[in-house]
Amino acid sequence: MFCKIIKITLINIIFILCVFILLENIIIWSKFYIPRICEVSENDRVENTLEYNKNKKSIIVAGCSFTYGSGILFNENISYKLQQKTKRKVYNRGIPAWGPNANLKDIQTTSFFNNHKIIEPEYYIYTFISDHLRRIYINYWDTDFSNEIYNFYKIRNNELILRNKINLLDYIQITQVMKRINRRIFDLTPDDKKFDRLKLYLYTMRSELIKRYPNIKMVILVYNTDLDTVYTHQIKPFKTERWKELEDDGFILLRFDTPEFEFLADNKYISEFDNVHPNGKAWDIIVPIIIKKLGL
Repeated sequence: MFCKIIKITLINIIFILCVFILLENIIIWSKFYIPRICEVSENDRVENTLEYNKNKKSIIVAGCSFTYGSGILFNENISYKLQQKTKRKVYNRGIPAWGPNANLKDIQTTSFFNNHKIIEPEYYIYTFISDHLRRIYINYWDTDFSNEIYNFYKIRNNELILRNKINLLDYIQITQVMKRINRRIFDLTPDDKKFDRLKLYLYTMRSELIKRYPNIKMVILVYNTDLDTVYTHQIKPFKTERWKELEDDGFILLRFDTPEFEFLADNKYISEFDNVHPNGKAWDIIVPIIIKKLGL
């Protein structure tokens, strides 16, 4: 009799939880609550009209809003300044609010990378910030009511498999309760494990790029982590010496997270419009270093 009561109680608890989740769906977010897998735009993020030498190989810059140039004028971002100084065509594939998951999907699915009109790229420069680790671990924005699926990929046998449909778990994970739980799990995850997942994305990105451009070189620009803490998700600065593993495997590393570049976190080098992103003065310092290190 006692076991039967326990069983009925558990069933009732599960039923109440399901009703709660359903009501949260309907009442709080209404139609906006339905999970959706975001599409990656086909267009170049920041097309510029600067002249360039068509006989030189191009450069692709990728990453998030730091690359895109959020909070600054289009002629202050990395792609504009890089093209201005090298006379090479620079394509901007920065995707605001996202990370290597969206960059990988961009490489795999958009016609941009299959466009025969694109000048063959010599370099793919990906700018890393600490918050990218959160973006490849958590399915949704954990501080707002977003219904957009962050993780386009599921990991199976240490391979990234592109997702093409939502499932029941997505409806549960999009709730504020689950977002808080997922964030807590992320905070408790060891840095080495986070870095292992980041490496999986970076190696897959390079592999996909080489399928299209066999001679392309992948560059990782590690941005100043202290500036990254200005971002709104309270992500602790990610510092590791494991970047050398990537360098040993043929990636080109440009480190701006060292003490030498701590000054990039000063207000002088941050956008006055949003107090988050690097401004034109920051890129004026970084771009010449890129040009020198890559021999552009």
